[in-house]
Amino acid sequence: MKQFGLMIIIAMFCMSSAHAQDLVKGRLDTSLIDQAIAAINNQKIDYFEKHLAENAVWLDEDGHAIAGKRRVSNFIQRSFMRTERKIGTQNVKMFTSGDSTWGYFNYEIQAEGKVLINGLSSVVFKKIDVDWQIVLIHGAHNVSGHH
Repeated sequence: MKQFGLMIIIAMFCMSSAHAQDLVKGRLDTSLIDQAIAAINNQKIDYFEKHLAENAVWLDEDGHAIAGKRRVSNFIQRSFMRTERKIGTQNVKMFTSGDSTWGYFNYEIQAEGKVLINGLSSVVFKKIDVDWQIVLIHGAHNVSGHH
């Protein structure tokens, strides 16, 4: 019984150590989502040319599924790369497991100082070679989200 208890303590220490190493590496911070939102707000479509996976999918709030890097990139450019539109985020959370990272956040799309849309979005990243690439984006309008 003592050996079992010792094994549990060692396992908990290893998990805590791995989690701390992830924090040190920055894998559990929000920078991946922050960078994507900044790219949209600053109209940097080249960010998405580099960080969208070839098989990326955008699931829209009204049931549309846009599949493929080129189509998702074109959708982002048509829908969000407008000088008058900006996206603000709140409550950004990120979780990492191996070579996958999932994040969600509340968002607000604004134009000319007015809020057009509130919602909740989630993004899934996968580490491909040395880069984190976006494989899935989902957005839902008028959702209060998680806190």
